[in-house]
Amino acid sequence: MGAPAEQAIRARKWLDGAKVANLLGSDLSTSQVRVQGKPESELLESILKQAGRFVAAVKPDKTFDGLIDRHSALESLKESYLAELRLKKT
Repeated sequence: MGAPAEQAIRARKWLDGAKVANLLGSDLSTSQVRVQGKPESELLESILKQAGRFVAAVKPDKTFDGLIDRHSALESLKESYLAELRLKKT
């Protein structure tokens, strides 16, 4: 490994939870939902109850599993509701 690569490795700083919290301060959202083992309706309700646009999806051990856009979840709920209304009219 050449000198520039070695310097890059030594200079690399790892990002951990404490650093993220320090960097983001009050802008850090801690909204989370456990996604495994929940029925879709219960999961959607849990997502929509959270604050902020994005909600962390976590595994039962609270490790990060993904990021959920609450606006997309609400849009999906709206589309399902409208489809149900159309079925009732026919």
